[in-house]
Amino acid sequence: GVPRWSTIEGGALRRLRNLRLEDLRTFNLIVGPNNSGKTTVLEAVRLLGNPLDAWNWVDTSRSREIKSGRVGRLESLRYLFPQTRALASAELFEGRVGLSGEGQVGNLSVTADLRELRYEPAEGAAAPEVEPDGEYRRGIAKVEASSGVAVKHVEFEVDRRKEFEPPEAPGDFRVTNPRFLSPVHHRVDHGS
Repeated sequence: GVPRWSTIEGGALRRLRNLRLEDLRTFNLIVGPNNSGKTTVLEAVRLLGNPLDAWNWVDTSRSREIKSGRVGRLESLRYLFPQTRALASAELFEGRVGLSGEGQVGNLSVTADLRELRYEPAEGAAAPEVEPDGEYRRGIAKVEASSGVAVKHVEFEVDRRKEFEPPEAPGDFRVTNPRFLSPVHHRVDHGS
């Protein structure tokens, strides 16, 4: 069967803070009003299942949208990562996600940081074409996972100007990679 978490903690993910779910079983019922964090809990489980897979982070950040392409990957990631400091309007985004799980597969702790950078044109080069939001931005995500004494990390760039090319994820930190069905999937994935 699929490995099971008995406890999941989230220091920060989307709007959730200090989440702790204990005594989890094979089947768990999550109940609450709209915007209370039910889907975010499922996203935490998905991210813990394969924390060093860059596609897992990008796809999880976009899973609530109808895949129309109107929102860029970097903007979607910003919604997943809570800000780590107060930002003035001219500053760039910095955010951090913290998750951990205990269960059949042992203990796993994950810390992920997202930092926006401005494009710096090469000396003598023309300024880059203005992005749709009026900025020249790209995002660098760093994810570190630790299990026991083993610590591994992956870093990837999210950039509107380039096709997303995720790095190879270390296979030994893959717990599971279940198919994630968000509320949007019920409206757009008929018969899959």
